[in-house]
Amino acid sequence: MLLRHDTYEHPYPHCWRCRNPLIYRAVSSWFVKVTEFRDRMVELNQQITWYPEHVKDGQFGNWLQGARDWSISRNRYWGTPIPVWVSDDPAYRRIDVYGSLDELERDFGVRPDNLHRPYIDELVRPNPDDPAGGRRCGASPMCSTYGSTRGRCPTRKCIIRSRTAPGSKPTIPATSSSSTSGRPAAGSTRCTC
Repeated sequence: MLLRHDTYEHPYPHCWRCRNPLIYRAVSSWFVKVTEFRDRMVELNQQITWYPEHVKDGQFGNWLQGARDWSISRNRYWGTPIPVWVSDDPAYRRIDVYGSLDELERDFGVRPDNLHRPYIDELVRPNPDDPAGGRRCGASPMCSTYGSTRGRCPTRKCIIRSRTAPGSKPTIPATSSSSTSGRPAAGSTRCTC
């Protein structure tokens, strides 16, 4: 028995860029455990010479005091890849982290020309921990590819902010004797990874 039928209008979040409706869902992410070394960062902040000085105990100092564990991954097709490959076989769990092109070439037998998708997703290899040898490393649920091939984890959080360019300088103000010392940089990049 239906007692009442109504249409209810309510606000709903939309993307500020494309205006499409947003769907919130829980996803696996990679975090930096900032809370583990927060006290050390607060201590080291006091040794830094800040320009302007009020940043030390103001905006940045306050941010350090309340720093939380930091999500560094994004589940997007585009972006800077996190250089981590994960096996999905629970019997032969393996996580490989790469720090250079030389390391990728050593393990995959090819030196990638482009570290972005779809090219980076082509780097696959058998799981060296699997004694059967035929089983290939599969992507973790937090990675962007699935199936029987080894997958790379998501992209890094990377923010390009052109609005910070006027304050950016190509040299360090305290030590600069260069002719470019007063000229703002063409743009600035802040990679949070």
